[in-house]
Amino acid sequence: MRELNRREVLTLLLIASLTPTTGVLSRRLEDSKVKSVTLDITHYTKILKPLKKVKMWIPIPPTDHAQEVSNFKVISPYPYRITEEKVWGNRSLFIERDKIGESEIVIKFRITRKREKAVKDPSLKVELCLQPSEWEVWNKEIENFTDKVTAGEKDPVKIAKKIYKAIIRRTKHIEGVCGRGVSILTFEQKIGRCDEFHALFRSMLMYKKIPVSWEEGLILPYPSELKDQDSYEADCLKTISWVRFYDGKKWIPADLAEAKKRPELAEFYFGAIPPNRIRLSRGRGFKLEPPQVEPLSLFAYTHIEEEDGIPAIYGHHYRNVLSYKLLDMEVEK
Repeated sequence: MRELNRREVLTLLLIASLTPTTGVLSRRLEDSKVKSVTLDITHYTKILKPLKKVKMWIPIPPTDHAQEVSNFKVISPYPYRITEEKVWGNRSLFIERDKIGESEIVIKFRITRKREKAVKDPSLKVELCLQPSEWEVWNKEIENFTDKVTAGEKDPVKIAKKIYKAIIRRTKHIEGVCGRGVSILTFEQKIGRCDEFHALFRSMLMYKKIPVSWEEGLILPYPSELKDQDSYEADCLKTISWVRFYDGKKWIPADLAEAKKRPELAEFYFGAIPPNRIRLSRGRGFKLEPPQVEPLSLFAYTHIEEEDGIPAIYGHHYRNVLSYKLLDMEVEK
């Protein structure tokens, strides 16, 4: 009997998914076995009220080791330019206008998001990944806890694994709130979302002189939960952060928050990331190009400032919506 190719397998899965009750792919699919997903993405920035003296930055997804972006297209009623900040290389679609009325700015692209793994990555600067943001300072209590957890270990991978397990063990994951990603508060309160887990992880690793990057983007459904097409609010509740630490040769990915949410994937998430996200930026606390006034702890959805740098209010002045169409999926045999 001829073995089905991946497109035939995907077609069968999509046909099976189109039921009145769920409309999603078979949940028998193992998320850790999915090598890549390819989707057409439409990202809307919807202006809900007229704004004056406006500066607007919309993050643009890069092509990197874990995702390939193509067919990029902008539909905008206003002139725009593509800018790039100088520290991390994050790109934005930038619009500056005296007045903006109710309208939509639309970004379309195709993305193949791959299962992320440890890789060499010359685009990451080791020195930069040892510099904490203003939200990731640490105190004596965090230092003492880190020293106790790592117990004299010298190997960076073993140090990271011990810290990874310790944070997951002591920190409760919560939903429905937008986190601030402050290390000391996370350590004291033992609760948070992805930003809290990863701010503390970064602080503890940087204290141990291990470089670690901050990755930021928007959540996609797990492959086992992908519909053939769907849309959802792309606000702060749909942002997702993860990290990559340096062992001296390769950058190793980790996601502590998702490991906490899905204990069956806890071992997988130390060293691998499934294709359930779109990376939009890297780093924290950087200045956009041109510079914004309000400090940003993350950049994964549209940022708007009015006259004198007063930030527009998400949900009141504007909102973001992400729509996707599933095109392809590659699964391990």
